[in-house]
Amino acid sequence: DRVAARPDMQMASTPQLPRQSAAPASVALLANRPGFTDKTTRPRGTRYLPMTLEQLRKSRNALFWTLHAAGWGGYAISQYFGALLQTEPVAYHEVIAIAAVSGFVLSAPLRYIYRRLWGHPLRTMLVGVLASCYAIALALRVIINLAYKNLVEPTWQFKTIFEVLTGSLTMTYLLLCWSALYFGIKYYESLQQQREAALKATALAQEAQLKMLRYQLNPHFLFNTLN
Repeated sequence: DRVAARPDMQMASTPQLPRQSAAPASVALLANRPGFTDKTTRPRGTRYLPMTLEQLRKSRNALFWTLHAAGWGGYAISQYFGALLQTEPVAYHEVIAIAAVSGFVLSAPLRYIYRRLWGHPLRTMLVGVLASCYAIALALRVIINLAYKNLVEPTWQFKTIFEVLTGSLTMTYLLLCWSALYFGIKYYESLQQQREAALKATALAQEAQLKMLRYQLNPHFLFNTLN
């Protein structure tokens, strides 16, 4: 038999399919996540965006920390340009950096305090917001004034303890603005959630009505067909 005598011809006649490397299980799991983009399937020349604006809006943690950092960064930039206009010494720039970092760290717990205050009566919320902002403002002014004394004016001596707290009222106003922005965004998010819930309820009601109409029409259709 010719085919039996030459097995190499039989092997050559069968086409060889290219081997496909199996993707790891971790890549398959990550591919199901929203916002995941595989770099191997991306066309060349496109930029890789780790998170879109819509995903940033839906992620509360990412949105909070982004706005929080942007707010204190804007505070540092405004203070820096103000120091340039007033011809402050170079050491004052270090005081501005210390104030921005301290404000970023000390005002972050306000988020968790306001979460507990949310839903309480308005009077309770106002008292809690004012007390929290004033307490953090006092701590911030102590840090800022001590940094100013050690870096800019080492000869400055505090005559009373109230001089260490100088500027607490201004810092309280700043934290109140922070609080107003926080509650404004939270209230907007709650309105959006209520609107989405109402739209879902309306869609479910319409779908239920359509199903009822179909159930009512199906027996008549069968009866007419049989006739």
